[in-house]
Amino acid sequence: MLQAASHYRQNRNSLYSREEPLEKEPEYIPWTATSGPAGVRTAIMRQHEIVLKRVYPQADSNLRNILTEQLVALIDCFLDGYTCQLKSLDRSRDQERFNNLETEYVQKRSDLLSPLLTLGQHAWAASLAEKYCDFDILVQMCEQTDNQTRLQRYMTQFADQNFSDFLFRWYLEKGKRGKLLSQPVALTLL
Repeated sequence: MLQAASHYRQNRNSLYSREEPLEKEPEYIPWTATSGPAGVRTAIMRQHEIVLKRVYPQADSNLRNILTEQLVALIDCFLDGYTCQLKSLDRSRDQERFNNLETEYVQKRSDLLSPLLTLGQHAWAASLAEKYCDFDILVQMCEQTDNQTRLQRYMTQFADQNFSDFLFRWYLEKGKRGKLLSQPVALTLL
């Protein structure tokens, strides 16, 4: 149901927006992104926790594949709601609100995607991390799998979003300065 609602929203977006609004639209919070005790965000976070802590460890491999697919769909819906909400905010008018929501989004994104790496679900983690520009997850995954080719591809793919700068800082923060000079990545970073 959440996927269908999100898909409908994306396909019908032009019906609900104007080319030139008469006045600034209010912050857009899709119903699939409501928070609070009875909100969809809260339900998705709780479902994520229950599946990973109680169901996934006891499931056989077939059930694990199904659960992972369903978790990824929930995570995608969850993160899409945040991106829609962030896009609706006018940074110039409400910088503090934007910064707070973006910080919350980045933290929740990490909380939801990190377990996928821990479980070795690299393809799913990569798919969502690429879609939602979670560079930390992408770098961690490339380090875990020792995939320098993929890291190079990300540097090209996300060049306009300063992926190289992020990677440089990530290596410095993790104490991996030697990697900066010993890999082909280093030439692009410096």
